[in-house]
Amino acid sequence: MSNETLTLGSLFDGSGGFPLGGILAGIEPVWSAEIEPFPVLVTHKRLPQVKHYGDVSELNGADLEPVDILSWGSPCQDLSIAGKRAGLKGNRSGLYVQAVRIAKEMHEATGGEYPKFCVFENVPGLLSSNKGADFLACLDMMQDIGFIPDINMLDAQYMGVPQRRKRVYITWVNADYILKKRTNISDSIMLQTLTEILLLNLGELLRVSGAGLKRSAVQDQNRFADT
Repeated sequence: MSNETLTLGSLFDGSGGFPLGGILAGIEPVWSAEIEPFPVLVTHKRLPQVKHYGDVSELNGADLEPVDILSWGSPCQDLSIAGKRAGLKGNRSGLYVQAVRIAKEMHEATGGEYPKFCVFENVPGLLSSNKGADFLACLDMMQDIGFIPDINMLDAQYMGVPQRRKRVYITWVNADYILKKRTNISDSIMLQTLTEILLLNLGELLRVSGAGLKRSAVQDQNRFADT
């Protein structure tokens, strides 16, 4: 990658956590979307250079200024173990699909060039919501529009904050971008991804084969018992 400054657009921005992190990492926040009045006042005051676009559900990714990084932390209430666990079918956590829609619209409008990366943050309850089906749905939606995931669980107590606060972070890389760049890093990412896919498939084959062998052993045992 060249030394040019990466740009950031933040959906469900809150009080500007992702833009602040971007600034600390040398990334330029360009615009954000948030509907809560007080957080917007905070970011207007602290980050006056950032444009504000309001309600995520009313935005069209094709009309937004393309950015290298699209970030979002969509509402967690329906995913949290402290809530009723409606999951992605809930009115709040279901807004995740709006972020995917915007990413898709921007991706298509720019011929696959933007966004280069997407970053999503949410509560650990995402992993168990609807017995894991919601987590897989999140991955599938982004895979369908051409993004490769890297999944991490981070805890604030190891980041200088005096409290335990685990969060799931998924960083998606635009597959078109990787293929066009063809750097050593991009080749490594592609190799790692393909390796993980092969290992997953191998694990599934072994699981199925193991189940088949177990059934055969039980059948043999029953057959010998009958003789």
